[in-house]
Amino acid sequence: AGIEVARADGEDAELCRELAGSFFTHAITGRPLVTLKLATSLDGRIATQSGESQWITGPPARRLVHRWRADSDAIAVGIGTALADDPRLSARDVPGEVRQPRPLVFDSGARLPADSALGAAARERGLLIVTASGADPERVAALERAGAEVLALEGSPAERIHGTLELLGRRGLQSLFIEGGAGLAAEAVAAGAVDRVRWFLAPMLIGGRDAPGALADPGADRLAGAPRLAGATAEWVGDDLLMSGRLRAPAWRE
Repeated sequence: AGIEVARADGEDAELCRELAGSFFTHAITGRPLVTLKLATSLDGRIATQSGESQWITGPPARRLVHRWRADSDAIAVGIGTALADDPRLSARDVPGEVRQPRPLVFDSGARLPADSALGAAARERGLLIVTASGADPERVAALERAGAEVLALEGSPAERIHGTLELLGRRGLQSLFIEGGAGLAAEAVAAGAVDRVRWFLAPMLIGGRDAPGALADPGADRLAGAPRLAGATAEWVGDDLLMSGRLRAPAWRE
């Protein structure tokens, strides 16, 4: 067709594959590529004991997160984060034309208020709520009247996460960006559903025995059983340190 094509090899080829990682993951596995974003203090806290969490990271990190949101097909939070922060889960102040990600809430009991920020924009944004099969029918009906699509799934949290990924994949969504909170992050990691992690470390010490950590689960009994990031890298984003790496091998290597 008269188009010049340059074939990369070595490190350049791997960077090209990573750049198109969402497409390759979906094409090969049928599921979206899952990125887990976390932001903590140096002592691993995501909020103070009183629940204050805005803002742990600085403006440059927050701007980068909005860029990542704009690059994602869907963005997910757990119901705890949705109730505590009333987020919009939108990409804001991003240069150029922005395609907003589809918001997704893992809400086993259908507790998200219909008049929340997400509920108010449910029809416009295509809000998807994943509940357990026994969720209160009146709450489900209220969310559906607001324009949300409620998906009731059987099984454990891990089974619901994998069921959601299958659904997103069938609908052609190639990337899912998980932003919180500690419960959903722990469940996604335990389910083996996270492809890559982007973790901001802010230069502060929050402390507090009851201040929440990044992963709300019992944790590993032994260090040998703790998940480790492969190909970990570190870079400064303003005053915050961003660590990135993979919890799953790229789909093109599986």
